[in-house]
Amino acid sequence: MQDERYFKKGSYIFIEGDEETNSVFLVKKGKVSHICSSPILSSALKDAGEGDFFGFISAFSGKPRLSSAVAIQDTIVVDIDRELLFKMLNDKTEIAMKIMNSYSHALQKYDNVLMGIKPISLIYPQSLSLLRLGEYYLENGCNTPANYVFNRYMQLFPDSENISDIQKYIDDTDDPSNHSFFFENEKGDLLYRDGAVIFCEYEPGENLFFIVEGRVKIIKQSKNRDMLLAVLGEGDIFGELALLTKSPRSATAVSFGGTRITPVDMNIFKSHIKHSPDLIKKIITSISQRLWFNHVRLNQMSYKNPITRLFTFLESKLLEDGVSLKRKKPSLLQFGLDELIEMNELSQEENSEEITELLSCRYLSFNFGTITVSNPLEFSSLVQTYKKKDFMTSFKHKKTVKNVSQYNQDDNHYTPDAILHKEIEVESDPDFLFTREFYEILPELNSEDPMKRVNAVIKLGNLGEKAKESVPLLRERLSDNIKVIRRNASRSIINILSPDESFKLFIEAIKEDNQEIRSAAIAGLSELNIAEKSEIVDLLVKSLKDKSDMVRSSTIRSLGSLGIDAENAIPHLLKLLTDKEVSVRILTVNSLESITGPEGYINEVIEAIKKISKNDPDRFVKNSAKDALIKLIRKKKHH
Repeated sequence: MQDERYFKKGSYIFIEGDEETNSVFLVKKGKVSHICSSPILSSALKDAGEGDFFGFISAFSGKPRLSSAVAIQDTIVVDIDRELLFKMLNDKTEIAMKIMNSYSHALQKYDNVLMGIKPISLIYPQSLSLLRLGEYYLENGCNTPANYVFNRYMQLFPDSENISDIQKYIDDTDDPSNHSFFFENEKGDLLYRDGAVIFCEYEPGENLFFIVEGRVKIIKQSKNRDMLLAVLGEGDIFGELALLTKSPRSATAVSFGGTRITPVDMNIFKSHIKHSPDLIKKIITSISQRLWFNHVRLNQMSYKNPITRLFTFLESKLLEDGVSLKRKKPSLLQFGLDELIEMNELSQEENSEEITELLSCRYLSFNFGTITVSNPLEFSSLVQTYKKKDFMTSFKHKKTVKNVSQYNQDDNHYTPDAILHKEIEVESDPDFLFTREFYEILPELNSEDPMKRVNAVIKLGNLGEKAKESVPLLRERLSDNIKVIRRNASRSIINILSPDESFKLFIEAIKEDNQEIRSAAIAGLSELNIAEKSEIVDLLVKSLKDKSDMVRSSTIRSLGSLGIDAENAIPHLLKLLTDKEVSVRILTVNSLESITGPEGYINEVIEAIKKISKNDPDRFVKNSAKDALIKLIRKKKHH
C-alpha cells in the first residue's frame, strides 16, 4: 500500500509509543520534526525534508515508535507499507543504501548523546579505548587477543605518544605459533583457527562477514569481564553495522572451534544486494533493531533521578520483550532486584531511599531472580509521571545566566568575551529550557578540567544550529592541548554550522601558525557532508607537504577516511612510503589501501606496497604493508 497524505503545520503524523508501525514515510513536500519524551534525545533526532524517509527504525524493527513526528510546515508525505518498501528496495538498491547511510547519522547522534550523559566516556577516545582493551587481555593472561589488539593499535595510531609501550606489549605477547592465525583459500574465504581474533572492539570496520562453516563468538568487554553476546553459525552475518555506518566495531569476534568466513567490503556488498532481496531485509532489520535498542537505552540513561532511571529501565525491558504497554495482564521479567540495581550502576547503600520507593510500587512484585509487572498499562502511566517530575525538577526556578547579546561591530561576529561576561535574566518563555542549558555550558569551555571542556564541546554540538553563537569559542578549542577536545570541537562546529560555513571556517583555520589548529581543521574537513569532495581532496593534498608531522599524519588519516573519493591523491601518497617517519609510512599504507579502487591505480599501489612489505627497515611498517596487500589483492581479484 502506498498513499499520499496531507498534514497541516503542527499536525502529528504519529505519536511516540504508537504500536502500529507498519508504515515508513517519505517526505514529498514540506518538513517533519521529531520530538520524544527525553529532551536530550530529542536533540539527536534529525528533521526530515523533501526526499527523506522517516519512521523506518520502528517499522523495520517491529517495535513501538521512538518519537512523535510533527509537520513543521504544511507537508505531504507518502505512506509506504513496510513489506512493499522491502520489495521496492530489491529493484532500487540506491534507496536501500540511502536508508542504510541514514543509520550512520543516527548512530553518531546517539554517541554524542551518550557522551553528554556520561562525560567520562569522552576522555576515552578510540585510541585509548583500544589500548585499554589490550591491557585488559594482557592483565588476564589472554595473550592471543592482547597481541591482536596491540598490533591493530600500532597500525591505526603509530603517531601516539605511548608507542614505545605498545611495542613492548607486542613483544611480551608475541607467540610465533600464532602468526598463522588465518589464511585465505583460492575462493577468497578466510579460514581462522580456534581462538583467533577476527576483529576487535573499537577498530574500524571495513568488511562484513558471511559464516560459511564453523562458529563465531561475539563478545564485549565490560566491567573487567567478557560478556558473551552471541554465538553465530553457518549462514549468519556479522560485522555489518560497522561497515554500513562507518563506525568502530562495537564488539569483538573470535573464531569458536575454527571457522571459514567470506569477507565482504562495501563494493562487493553493493553488488550483492542487487541480487539478494533476503540480504537487504536481514541487514536492515538487524540494524534497525540495534538502533531501536540504543534509543531506548539512552532514553533511560538520560534521566537524572535514580528512581526515574529504575522505572524507565523496567518499562524499556517490557518493550524489548515485545510486551505491549496497553496490556493489563501480568508480565514476567527474567531478572531480579540485585541485577536491576547492578545494571543501572546503583548501590544498595547509596540509593537505599530510591530502592525502598521502588519496592513500594504496587504494580511490581519481586521474587528470586524475577520481577513481575502486574499491569503494564497502569505501570507505564506511573512511569510517565516520574519522567515529567524528573524533567521539571531541573527547570523550576528562574535563573540568572550569561548572555550572547554583545555584538562586535568591527568583526561582525560575537566575541568570546561577549559570550561569557554579560549577564541577563531569562524568563520562563518557550526558549527557556534551551537558553538555560546553553548558557550553563559556555563557562565550562574554558575550565581547567579537561573533562568539563570536552563535555561542554560535545553538548554544544548536540544543540545544533541553535548554538551558533558559541562557534567562536569552539574555534578556540581547536588549539586545545587535549587531542580529543580538538577533534570533538571540529565535529561540534560541523553539527552547528552548514557544510559551506564549516568549510570556510576550516579553510581559514588551516592557514594558522598553530599546528594543533591546522590538524583539527584538516580532520574536520574530512567529515564534512559535501557531495563533491574534489576541493577538499585538493586542500588535503597541499597539506601533505606541511612541515609538521602532526599535520601530515592528520592529513593522511583524513584522506583515508574519504575512501575512493580521494583516489586522485594516490600519486602524492605513494611518495610518502619512503618518509623518514615510521608513523607516516604506516598511516600512508593504511590510507592507500582505503582509497584505492579496484581499477585505476590498483596495480601501481600493489607493487609499491609489495616492495615496502619486503624492504622497509621497520617491522611494523612491514606488517601493515602485508595486511594491506592481502586486502588490495582481494579487492582486485573480486572485481
